[in-house]
Amino acid sequence: MTRRRPPIGTRPAPEHDGPSLIRAINEQVVLEAVLAEGNVTRAGLARRTGLSKPTVSALVRTLEDCGLVTSRGVQSGSVGRPATVYAVNGLAGHTYAVDLGGSKLRAAVTDLFGDVLAEQTVRTPHGQGQSVVDAIGGLYDDLAARAGTFPGGAVAACVGVPGVVRPSETRIDSAFNVPELHEVPFKDVLRDRLGMPVAVENDANLAAVGERWRGLARDCDHFVSVSIGTGIGMGVVLHGELYRGSRGGAGEIGFLPVTGDPFDPVNLRHGPLENTAAGGGIERRLGALRAEHPDTSLEVGSTVSEIFAAADRGDRLGVALVDDEARLIALGVAAVVSVIDPQLVVLGGGIGSNPALRGPVGDYLSRLVPEPPEVQSSSLGERASLYGAIAFAVHQVRQEVLGDRAKIDRAAVERST
Repeated sequence: MTRRRPPIGTRPAPEHDGPSLIRAINEQVVLEAVLAEGNVTRAGLARRTGLSKPTVSALVRTLEDCGLVTSRGVQSGSVGRPATVYAVNGLAGHTYAVDLGGSKLRAAVTDLFGDVLAEQTVRTPHGQGQSVVDAIGGLYDDLAARAGTFPGGAVAACVGVPGVVRPSETRIDSAFNVPELHEVPFKDVLRDRLGMPVAVENDANLAAVGERWRGLARDCDHFVSVSIGTGIGMGVVLHGELYRGSRGGAGEIGFLPVTGDPFDPVNLRHGPLENTAAGGGIERRLGALRAEHPDTSLEVGSTVSEIFAAADRGDRLGVALVDDEARLIALGVAAVVSVIDPQLVVLGGGIGSNPALRGPVGDYLSRLVPEPPEVQSSSLGERASLYGAIAFAVHQVRQEVLGDRAKIDRAAVERST
């Protein structure tokens, strides 16, 4: 008779509560050890977990049958027979990560280790809140099919949004670049559409997570990631943890009153710093100064990319605009440095990650604060928020694959009393 293979991540129903519970705990101990060690033999697992070699061998066979662990070949030693090497099966679960911006919707499906299996970028739909949800859902359907994900595996999603995510609410606030998000209980509607657990996080916060995971801040416990593009935002990491504030609004530095008239009603929507230093502000300054520079190659309506390219060629107006942008960013960063004293400032986003800004921002900052932190241009560029979303979702999927150890331990206590 052909044995029917269970879906990935499932275990046959136990016959007896007592022994099966201890076995379930031991399975998770072994699985966590395989995940922590990477490629490891059964002897190595026995040393790390303290379990006997026969017990480890039986547990590894079960985890293989469940699709959670897979063989990676053999390891030859100087004594004895070659030993089989095991690793966690990356396809035991997958994630869906989304970076939702005002103009672009970037999404990826990854395996359990965060390696991208399929990715696509489309234009952000505008019109109704439901159209944004449908676009995110449709993109997942397409990417999951392309990636060949196993339907029985663990899965979770994380979506980065350009707005304030309140801890106790399902709607998104201050998402002025995607105002449709204000119309619907976004987190609830998206969870229903995707049919999986969904985390929704501010995109600047996710950029900081991405920098901590795959970027320049991997060894830094106190840093800020300043994202400058269509808008301005900042992710704050203190003591190695993301700091969101009491209502989810930490890092909204666009409202810092460091430039212009902070009491001008125009600045109540985006904030004075964002109005002057984000992409639209740079383009408006070009329009105001164009008449004073008849020798410039720039025209009114030139894009930010064209402005930076002109500065790189030595165009005087382009150089002046980039230098002024660095001065404005430094003013905002100086206010942040005075309050939280970060070790590192990572400049990211479509504008902020341009290498032409790092030196001038650092120079201006050294004139504004007595002990300036290190300033670096993001190595992840515009992908930092996507990497952060992947990191969030991978953590959630791993928790599902590994099981909730606390619940199992509590169940063990309850059943023994």
